[in-house]
Amino acid sequence: MMTTSNEPSPDAIIEGIHLIRQQLLEEHGGDLRAYFDTACKRQQESGRPAVSRPLRTQQTPPSSKNS
Repeated sequence: MMTTSNEPSPDAIIEGIHLIRQQLLEEHGGDLRAYFDTACKRQQESGRPAVSRPLRTQQTPPSSKNS
């Protein structure tokens, strides 16, 4: 897929995401748990539904019988 001169490059988008993530963490003193707690609180206060999926369990591969 070709981009036009008006579209940002994928690298520019990724750089923007990294910058925003860094700024959000700085707002919480670099504490990922504090950021996560704030994000969860905002999500609950928004009243909008959120997707929740059950945790995956690790599947044990079938044993092979080498007789």
